[in-house]
Amino acid sequence: MARHPQPLAVAQELARTQVFLVPQAPSRRPVNLRLSAKTMTMKRALQSRRLFALSIFVAAVPFAFALVRAVRTGYDLRYFWVALASLLGAMATIAVGRTHMRRPIAFVALVAGVFVISTLLAVFAASLIGTTLGLGIITVGAAFGFCFAVGALLHVLARPRSL
Repeated sequence: MARHPQPLAVAQELARTQVFLVPQAPSRRPVNLRLSAKTMTMKRALQSRRLFALSIFVAAVPFAFALVRAVRTGYDLRYFWVALASLLGAMATIAVGRTHMRRPIAFVALVAGVFVISTLLAVFAASLIGTTLGLGIITVGAAFGFCFAVGALLHVLARPRSL
């Protein structure tokens, strides 16, 4: 009796050796689905620009909140100073932490550091302005720190990877 090959082994061999081609509608000629390096680089650059733009948008949210507060009250510009202090903390943390971005855990540490430093500086700036330390200013500082931490994450993910 002749021994027949296993169906799974035959399917794996066919999948390994066969080039996947899809026929085009008008000419019925096969089209290779493999992407060129240039196409993948262009897609990566477009995605990088989108992430960078999104990071700027997310980092601008505290300033938009401060603008809404200033327009509603007509005179209260304290949140601009709080947002600026939080932004400076985020920028300093990214500047220091960017040099240590060799391992994936560094991304998590950088984002956590940006959140903590931005929140602390926001609360510190609010207390320097004369705001009473309480749950409200801690919540605002944490919200500003969260916005800058997400913005920092998107900014770091948007930068080109180097080997």
